[in-house]
Amino acid sequence: MSFFAAKVLDALSKMLESLAHKTYKSKPLEAIFLLNNYHYMLKFLKVPKIAAVVGADAVAQYTENVSIHSDNYHSSWKEVVQYLLEVNAGRSLIQGITSDKQKTKDKFKGFNTEFEQLYEVQKTFSIPDPELRTHIRQTIINMIVPLYAKFLERYANTNFTSNPSKYIKFTSIELESMLSKFFDTRS
Repeated sequence: MSFFAAKVLDALSKMLESLAHKTYKSKPLEAIFLLNNYHYMLKFLKVPKIAAVVGADAVAQYTENVSIHSDNYHSSWKEVVQYLLEVNAGRSLIQGITSDKQKTKDKFKGFNTEFEQLYEVQKTFSIPDPELRTHIRQTIINMIVPLYAKFLERYANTNFTSNPSKYIKFTSIELESMLSKFFDTRS
């Protein structure tokens, strides 16, 4: 890579990181901003004539940047996943024991609260590139929906509450449908 190209790309990366940090107080939105921009730059750097000038190192660096910010975005779902993992990893709840019933209620309530908060904020995020949008959306669906389905399968029919609709707010299909609309502000 030419010295000049390396300096320009380095300056661009620093400017994007600084702008994202100053502009966005939300870590997920900051990650989406950087992901969108690095992905766009990566596509540009992969154009054969450009790739010949900047070299494989620049493409590798921007590929790494896309991966880092994709991971940063996905980590915003950590709390939602945690409610499902703890229960799925644990023993089956014994019906009739108050503390176990309360733990199940707390898990449903925690999942619902975290999911609804993230959903309300993140449903307005945009990823213009259709390929990237599909990839990020599908990764979230694959991360959340199967765990939620196991969670429902395990606890939906237990006697943990007299009012299941208070705690079971979504089916797996509804959850997937909601997540499949992410990042496309036209829908």
